[in-house]
Amino acid sequence: MRVAGIGFAYNPTIGAAVELSARATGWCQMRGIAQWQAPSSETETRLRELPTTDALVVLGGDGAAPPSVGSDR
Repeated sequence: MRVAGIGFAYNPTIGAAVELSARATGWCQMRGIAQWQAPSSETETRLRELPTTDALVVLGGDGAAPPSVGSDR
């Protein structure tokens, strides 16, 4: 299976999460993988991007999924 798109939702209050998100999106760009990143609080961005995202990586959280994941919207 080839992953076509990866999203990175990060906690903007944790510096390591912000840095890792930037590094991860750069890694994707170097490999021709579509990607997006957004602070975990940007629900509208996630709702817009999730339909075309194969994997969502959440950085700097407590392990719980962001609110828009699994939403019935």
